[in-house]
Amino acid sequence: LKLLKEQGIRSLISYPLMKDSTCIGFVGFDWVTKNHKYIEEDENLLSIFSNILINLRMRKEINEELAQFKTIADHSQYGKVITDLSGKISYVNNFYANIHGYQPKDLIGKNHSIFHSEKQMKDLNQELETLKSEGKFESSLVWHSHKNGTEFPMLMTAILLNNDDSKTEFIAATALD
Repeated sequence: LKLLKEQGIRSLISYPLMKDSTCIGFVGFDWVTKNHKYIEEDENLLSIFSNILINLRMRKEINEELAQFKTIADHSQYGKVITDLSGKISYVNNFYANIHGYQPKDLIGKNHSIFHSEKQMKDLNQELETLKSEGKFESSLVWHSHKNGTEFPMLMTAILLNNDDSKTEFIAATALD
């Protein structure tokens, strides 16, 4: 109270910034020119504002964590690729792109069949059926084609990725040469 008086604060309303069940700070309004009676609308606005601040902080933390994992995936010494269920590539790391003779930016939006001959796609489709029925396939030898036509084997695993509604949307695969 002494601190408030020293700063000339005559009226104060504050609201805790809660992350999970931990208070990480406060946000508030103060009046220094006169006493002010705060109304319920003031409290509601302050509550909304504190929630916005917490959501922004959490989003920042999540984005930082995602950036760390993306950096790890981008520079790992094994292949990573994510496609939608039709095979359209939404993510491919440097290793996976380079081993096939491409740059990652050249592959986004392309179909994963770009990595396989027709015969290889027939074999891969069997693995994809296993993936769809079991939700994954593990340690399977899958033949690939380099951009120049050279064929080579890769040991692959894949899993299905679901959205928040538990609907399968993506396939994530890992490959070792």
